[in-house]
Amino acid sequence: MGARQLGNQGLVVSELGLSCMGMSEFYGENNEQESIDTIHRAIDLGVTMFDTADMYGPFTNQGLVGRVIKNYRDKVVVATKFGNVRTEDGGFLGVNGTPEYVRQACDASLQRLGVLALAWLLAQDDDIVPIPGTRRRKYLEENIAATNITLTPEELQQIEAVAPKGFVSGDRYRAEQMKALNL
Repeated sequence: MGARQLGNQGLVVSELGLSCMGMSEFYGENNEQESIDTIHRAIDLGVTMFDTADMYGPFTNQGLVGRVIKNYRDKVVVATKFGNVRTEDGGFLGVNGTPEYVRQACDASLQRLGVLALAWLLAQDDDIVPIPGTRRRKYLEENIAATNITLTPEELQQIEAVAPKGFVSGDRYRAEQMKALNL
């Protein structure tokens, strides 16, 4: 299987990824063992990119993916999303991109995925990291507002241990790329 680099910071994933949404909801009956087998087979075939979200299940899909990839964390990348807020029983509450919700959603997703290190990075100095896939100005502004979260000294130490200052700096998002986000 071929590979693709995402961005210019060296993150390389398989050309094909596996969307795990249907493993917990939306497409008929769920079969957990079949889902587990599918993820294992995808890994065996060289798939290294797995997509999930907190709304899938709701909340159960990240736990499923996290359990299955636990022993492959150095070999796979998980893309997860948040913002579509749902209740435990599946009700839709709306879209939320506030700083408070971003912190809550990231912390809950990391727990469900079984990621112990603080893995999400916020803006450092002038390096604002837009959330990929955000194409409309309204949502871009909500996501940039999420960088106003104040971190505790302990959280800052965790970030420094995982990704030292400057790790996310550089010309990763040049002016012409940022213009594309402001449609």
